[in-house]
Amino acid sequence: MTTDDPQPASRGLLQVHATELAMTVVATRARRLGVRALVIKGAVADHHRLRPERVSADVDVLVEPLEAGEFVHSLEGAGWSGRPETSIATEASAHSVTMVHPHWPCDIDVHHEFPGMLAGPHDAFDALWDERSGMSAAGIDVDVAGPLGSILISALHSLRHDTTVARYAAELVSTSIAVRELAPRDRDALGALAVATGAAGPLREWLRAEGIDVAVASTPSLVDWETRRHSGDTFAGQFVATFARAPWRERPRLLVEGIWPDAAEMRATHPEIGPHRRDLLRARLSRVGRGLRDAPRALRSLATARSRSRR
Repeated sequence: MTTDDPQPASRGLLQVHATELAMTVVATRARRLGVRALVIKGAVADHHRLRPERVSADVDVLVEPLEAGEFVHSLEGAGWSGRPETSIATEASAHSVTMVHPHWPCDIDVHHEFPGMLAGPHDAFDALWDERSGMSAAGIDVDVAGPLGSILISALHSLRHDTTVARYAAELVSTSIAVRELAPRDRDALGALAVATGAAGPLREWLRAEGIDVAVASTPSLVDWETRRHSGDTFAGQFVATFARAPWRERPRLLVEGIWPDAAEMRATHPEIGPHRRDLLRARLSRVGRGLRDAPRALRSLATARSRSRR
């Protein structure tokens, strides 16, 4: 790690301190590279009072799309590396790379786009950057998503997961309360930012419930979002959405990789698998079983999303 990065001890670093220090790593490296980067979610949501306060397990940073690769490369030079993923999971979560370090108890998730912001990575990032704000982490000024951008990010994050889960339900309630406390001018600005980032489609029902009306056109990206959302936070939902939008020539490969990944991928992404062939077989069969259990809901979600897109 370079000398101007914080260097935590490999033992005893509290999670709350690790995430704060990781924010400074993100901020200082972005400035050194001349890259625009916004810390989002986590401590930023706490800063804007958008969720019940808690210690995050990672730091999320949204980097201007063309520079995200350079930013990841810079982290790799400081000892960070990408967390292993199956090829299907990588395609399903192609919006970000999770970076891990052997001496840090937290991850850094580097996003080049944010799920649900369908205007396109560049337009969405520029709109969020224009509304950015700042906060202090370990005495360093950090560029963060502004209050309105953070509202959209928080709502998208909650709705993308299963809001029957207490954590996501509580976050969505807190975000809704923040919207109701906005001045009329800020509510109008929130609606405009939702349109500018493309979040208006995924959030249309939630925004309208909060008294903010937005015009929305159906797109394939919106169908993809609805499929993932209504499938719950499951691999089957990710797979069905990825499979449905893939070209026909790619679908046989996706089907094989989704059902039966090769042994190297399975062991890289599930290091808990035992050393024997029977351990690998057991893990594969468990994976198939979960997929079969969750597939009907995912397929219904895809059908519902396509039906709604034709209305």
